[in-house]
Amino acid sequence: MFPSYLTNELEILFYIVKRAHTSLNEISSNLKISKRTVKENLIKINQEFEDTYQIQHFIVSNNNGIVCVNPAYRKSAVEYAYTLKLNLLKNNVQFNYCVQLVTHSSIDKNELIKVLYISEHYLVKITKQLNNFFKIFDIVIVSIKGIYQLTGNELSIRVFSFIFLQDSFQELAWPFSKISLEEIKKSLPDELLERSYKNVRMKKRAFYILYAIFKTRTSAQNFLKMPQSKNLHSFFILINQYSHVTLFFLEHSFADIQCETRKTEILYFNFLSRIFIPYIFSEKQTKQIEKLFIESNHPYCVLSKKLFKQVAYLLTNQHDYQYVYYLSIFNAWYFLTEGNYYTFLTLYLPQPEICTPSDVAYFNRIKGTVAKLVHQETHLELLSQLLYTLSVSEKKVQVRIYLQIIKDFYANYFIKTRLSSLYNTNAISITEDFTNADIIITDSFEKATSNQDIFYLDSIENEESWHELTEFIQQKYMAKLNVGL
Repeated sequence: MFPSYLTNELEILFYIVKRAHTSLNEISSNLKISKRTVKENLIKINQEFEDTYQIQHFIVSNNNGIVCVNPAYRKSAVEYAYTLKLNLLKNNVQFNYCVQLVTHSSIDKNELIKVLYISEHYLVKITKQLNNFFKIFDIVIVSIKGIYQLTGNELSIRVFSFIFLQDSFQELAWPFSKISLEEIKKSLPDELLERSYKNVRMKKRAFYILYAIFKTRTSAQNFLKMPQSKNLHSFFILINQYSHVTLFFLEHSFADIQCETRKTEILYFNFLSRIFIPYIFSEKQTKQIEKLFIESNHPYCVLSKKLFKQVAYLLTNQHDYQYVYYLSIFNAWYFLTEGNYYTFLTLYLPQPEICTPSDVAYFNRIKGTVAKLVHQETHLELLSQLLYTLSVSEKKVQVRIYLQIIKDFYANYFIKTRLSSLYNTNAISITEDFTNADIIITDSFEKATSNQDIFYLDSIENEESWHELTEFIQQKYMAKLNVGL
């Protein structure tokens, strides 16, 4: 949707921001952008930070080719990056055109020309360009008697609108001009409002954006149709059983809509909330749904239970509730979007990194087992990734540390106490067996073996060394996590 020069710049910016440090070669190789283009964009990014926010040398590099965010800005680097991203997007006509289209049910041609500062001829041109982009989502921009609006697959319009607005605006600005935040907040029931206060601002903003999209579309009689699939229809009803607060809120907000249509809108809102803003549901509600799925004979739940049973011997956690819950929700989402999962991911900027599993052999074992029940390749791949991710998150490892401190007789006690306050003892332990240690902390010379790492701690009073030690331990812990399951 956006020109390559803009996507390149933002991909490079966020690649650097997400890492402690990187290099020109790494950026070029992983993003498939030439080193020359990377260099040009680094200069451009720094210049834009300086011109717009008076921030000098946001990105720095050294003679060894290491590239990173300037330590002076590291703490707020993500905020700076998203602020610059929105500023750059607002300078793009296609972006501003899309904002107008998704925040209005329809908009007059003359108003569009005025807001976008473009000619009628250019409006026709970018409409054609965007319609080419929208084809994959089954969305079309139409103009009838000078009135422009989005038509086509209503679900795709809602999902596109949410991802586009949430990813672009975050909590930096409110994109709707005809629906105010105050208006939404006033309509929230007390229980939902109380729970929203416990969430960070971005989470609340995502909820408000999804609601505003539904309100905008329904106000112009653009309604969602119940899926033709009986399985999807019955699944929507199934998960709506424990969403009383959301149900009350939407019943009140969409009171002027015909009864059956209102029910359909509520069912969709509830389901999409499970995908995009699951935190609006209490832990109690989620556990109720988990139990419901375990006991249900719904085809999606049955498939999920079969999948879990098939791969259970590979998993570290034999509790099926969470697995069946996530598998069932995902299966419904996959069938609802007709397998276009990856297509919607392309809407994010930068695009999410889909990494190769660190334990390929383990992933292939899961995939081979799932293949006995699922034969469509994309569905098989996505379910295997989900099961792999859920199981890896439960893997438990322990980093064993041996202390060899001879300069201070009380240092061992100090180090043990501090490490126990920083880390769970199940993850980090102090061992008296030198041969069994993963890390040796010492204040003197010690030779490292092939399976051991040495950390030199010159003084327990050195705070900089403590920062380095904690990072060192975390890296070792992650390295052990990535060893074959």
